[in-house]
Amino acid sequence: MMSSRGGLGEPMPQPPVSELWPMLMETTAVFLGSLGLLLCFGAFAPFTKELGACESGAVREVLRGGFILPHYRPGSSIVWVPPLSWWAQALAVKALGWREVALRSPSLLGAAFTSALLYAWLRSCVGRACAFWSVVALLSCRFFVDAARQPRQDALFVVLISGAIVCFERAQRGAARHRVAWLAATSLAVAFATLTKGPLGLVLPGLAAALWLFAEGRIRELFRPGLIAAFGCALMLALLWYAAAYAVGGREFVQVQIVTCLWDRFTGKLAMCRHPFYYFLPHVVTGFLPWSLMLPFVAVALWNSRRRLPVPVRLAIFWFLGFLAFFSASSGKCLAYLVPVFPPLAVLTGWAIADLLSSEGRGRIEGFFWRLGTLLAGGGAIALAASAGALGTWGAPGWLVAGLHSNDREVLALLTVLAGQARLSFAAWFVASLAAGAAAAVGAVTKRPRVGFLGVAIAAIAGTAFWFGVVTPALARKTTLKPFMRQVESIVPSGATLAYMGDPDCDASFYSRHELSVEIDQPPLCGAARTLYFIAREDLAARLNPRQRACVSEIAASQPVDTHGRRLLFVTR
Repeated sequence: MMSSRGGLGEPMPQPPVSELWPMLMETTAVFLGSLGLLLCFGAFAPFTKELGACESGAVREVLRGGFILPHYRPGSSIVWVPPLSWWAQALAVKALGWREVALRSPSLLGAAFTSALLYAWLRSCVGRACAFWSVVALLSCRFFVDAARQPRQDALFVVLISGAIVCFERAQRGAARHRVAWLAATSLAVAFATLTKGPLGLVLPGLAAALWLFAEGRIRELFRPGLIAAFGCALMLALLWYAAAYAVGGREFVQVQIVTCLWDRFTGKLAMCRHPFYYFLPHVVTGFLPWSLMLPFVAVALWNSRRRLPVPVRLAIFWFLGFLAFFSASSGKCLAYLVPVFPPLAVLTGWAIADLLSSEGRGRIEGFFWRLGTLLAGGGAIALAASAGALGTWGAPGWLVAGLHSNDREVLALLTVLAGQARLSFAAWFVASLAAGAAAAVGAVTKRPRVGFLGVAIAAIAGTAFWFGVVTPALARKTTLKPFMRQVESIVPSGATLAYMGDPDCDASFYSRHELSVEIDQPPLCGAARTLYFIAREDLAARLNPRQRACVSEIAASQPVDTHGRRLLFVTR
């Protein structure tokens, strides 16, 4: 097992040729295994209110040829970020057809590539155990897995900026003859990241690199001609699209993508996701459960080993802290922004676990915290499984149901049904959680870290698989408008206008072959020049006065899908 203990200036020893083939095979297996696992996490589930489903109109416009600066819907605003993700989705639609998995495939592939990238990097620079535990922690991270399921930019952006940082590190410490190739890869990754989410693709890798080099006392490395050329070329490549987009969109492009989406959101002028400075900290903890219970142990392990940390681990520290500080400094804080902080956090967790397993124990404090974290994770897994079993046996108490949000009540009701009917999926999660929790507890009590960490890993993966592979798709099937829109499409003639009273639902836009670009506030009065079909929420339709009601006929209705009730299809008389 190879390791790196030297300083930044020491070139990284290259693995022998005999090691390259096994490393390639392992990395390929990690990629295919990660992709297969992610495909089981509701990749084929119907869309509901995912923002990406609303943005699917941009994919339609790309497919029609408007690829430079697409709009979300005809007559609506231009897209808020550069369109690389929609280009990728359009290619996937060409290959797979207009279906859910096609729009999700760039995110799924991006997440799988992130896992493989971290594995290959850590396997070659630190060791197999660190690489393995880092990937396990990442693939059981709720935020990361959720981003992989969403038809949006986040998972694609994460793999690109992660790739840029890894390639930058390789360029700094790899063999001199490979430096140009690594810098070229850094440049391409930064350019594509910028075409995915704007200037953040340039800023975030540069921030991680600058903080790392500053901490290493090698800030002059930032001004080496090769590195300047790499970032300069990335900027020039991205500017090719920015110039074309400005030629198409003009002042609207500058206002939407530069002023509103970047500056106003960062400074807080845009009300979207405005939160205090500390907002992200608790969400890092909840989003990384159960591994976040190990973070005190990880912090102690890093501190105790600060003089012998491998270079990739030192880089991951500033990668994580730099990203978290940057996003916390922004006044606009949407939870999706947090996804890029989890790969470096997984690296730090994986290294701490591997380092402990390779030793007899580093100290009392370190030992105390890993046992405490393992006990809490194991106890939590057992408590969750026992609570779910109690729901199936006795049902949920009324006082608990009454105090929950409607969405939480839906989850609780579904868990009660799954537990009460002893579904195979529930039984598998139940047994795995109990067994994993017991293993974690035994490992902690008997001071056998390998058993304890294995129990935590099984509990984490089982919980992630049950939530995203069973619960989330089941909830989606209950609240999606997919069956209703199939009914609508069988009724509304091809070429007829299909309007929406109020804002269209995201999933209705995706599942309609008609462009839901016509929005009306009120239905037309009797005797309109042409027949109009329109969809309305039940609560809005209830506000129609008798005269308006007399001019329309209700011809189809969905099941109640949210607090707004059913969706109703009307036609004018």
